[in-house]
Amino acid sequence: MNEESRELLQEIHEMRHRMEALEAKMDDVLSKVDQSVERWTWDRYERIRKELLPQIDKGVERWTWERYTRMRRNLREQGWNLLYTMNPEAVKPVRTNTEYDIDFFMEIRYGSVQSAEAILSRVFNYLPHKSVVDFGCGTGTWLWVAKAFGAQKVLGIDGTWVPKNLLMIDEQEFLPANLEAGVSVPHKFDLAISVECAEHLSPNAADGFVASLCKASDIILFSAAHPGQGGEHHVNEQPMTYWGEKFQQHGFLPIHIRSTLPQNDPRILWWYRDNIILFVKRDVYDSIVGKIEKC
Repeated sequence: MNEESRELLQEIHEMRHRMEALEAKMDDVLSKVDQSVERWTWDRYERIRKELLPQIDKGVERWTWERYTRMRRNLREQGWNLLYTMNPEAVKPVRTNTEYDIDFFMEIRYGSVQSAEAILSRVFNYLPHKSVVDFGCGTGTWLWVAKAFGAQKVLGIDGTWVPKNLLMIDEQEFLPANLEAGVSVPHKFDLAISVECAEHLSPNAADGFVASLCKASDIILFSAAHPGQGGEHHVNEQPMTYWGEKFQQHGFLPIHIRSTLPQNDPRILWWYRDNIILFVKRDVYDSIVGKIEKC
């Protein structure tokens, strides 16, 4: 065996020991977690994120940057789902439709929380948010963050296929509904959210969906997939002018807020950054613009 081969074997041996030490460290951290907890508070999420993820990161050595970032993201996503879903019952198969199964919601949940944290922490500086409704809320990631940032009353609306055991909001805060048919809410909210939902609805449902949003609030935080974006069950990808015309029919004007978000913030998934916009009723337009300019 030549010198180069011996060095390679030694490096593999050392890497195996480092990974074994990392696994032991992860087991030690997870053993401290209360496994009876199914619903996580924001403080617990922050504490576990700060405690566990740096330990994972520090165990990665001698990796190319590309492999490192890929591994880091995968570990974070899986660690997030593991930490949130400590109850094994939560990952049992449930009846759902073919487009939106448990894997769909598990895969998007971590990135959705991170994006919501980055975006809402900024826009809540100038938007009223004591009550928030989310059309197409999924498992309630954006509302979970909204509650952490001060929202007192929330309502999430989505299809009956959303797994109840994955909800991050209380079940009584979730309204199962057919968004294709339009939805009426019991009262107006300070803020309505609909992010990356509208493209999942058929073109015939677009007018009714926008009308439902406009009835729910005078201020709407909106995003929808643009043409060519791609994604699961995207049946109506449209330019923002398409949606803007529909909102304008209800007296709502656009406010472009991309430039107000943290630049190059890795927490914000690119499709949220590309598509995020406000639609505001003409009556409160000047007030909101003035608040944005002061921030």
